[in-house]
Amino acid sequence: MWFLFTTPGMAKGVTLTVIFDSCHSGSVGRGVFDISSVRYIEEGPLDAKDPSDPSKPEERGALLLSAAQDFEFAKEIKDENNIPHGAFTVALLKALQQTPSDASVENIFSSLKAIMKFYGKTQEPVLAGNEQRLKGTLFGQPKGSGKTHFSIAVSKSDANELELMGGYAFGLSVGTRLKSSVGTDTIEVVELIGANRSVAKLVSTKKAAISPGALFDVITWSSSG
Repeated sequence: MWFLFTTPGMAKGVTLTVIFDSCHSGSVGRGVFDISSVRYIEEGPLDAKDPSDPSKPEERGALLLSAAQDFEFAKEIKDENNIPHGAFTVALLKALQQTPSDASVENIFSSLKAIMKFYGKTQEPVLAGNEQRLKGTLFGQPKGSGKTHFSIAVSKSDANELELMGGYAFGLSVGTRLKSSVGTDTIEVVELIGANRSVAKLVSTKKAAISPGALFDVITWSSSG
């Protein structure tokens, strides 16, 4: 990782965004079902022999988001599907769902911090970047250049229900609504089958022919968490 920060490529227009959901140790050790588990690994005895005064990554144009201060642990929570994740990861995903696709990093981070406080987590996430990166989008693409909708494909269709190629790993939950990418049909997720599959029902009044492969764009995210 340090090579990425110090390589000359960083000075040649490379856009680097680094996101860590780990405690001050910089490593991960999860407790699968423990909602208050932390992440830790003992320090090694080896000397990395890094430069004594290296330039900071953010001074070279990198953007860094970290789950906690260097003296804090990164806590975990379970999402609405009872799946354990880092609290920072859950908050970041929800912040991205609730902000525009070209939202500034500052606004995303503000939303993320509010969500973590809502979950009752005392760890303080860290943001580092120059003014251009903080005012820009998360991955550095020009504002207005990215896709504004998140699309899910239909894998199976019958008279009453649609099976979608997307589940909780895509941020879907019961109540999420999607609209046809090319038509007016609107559907609503009624069941999550797993990480990559869900079932939806038609909620619009008029149904066009919906075939496997049809794309639906998320228009309303829903969460019970």
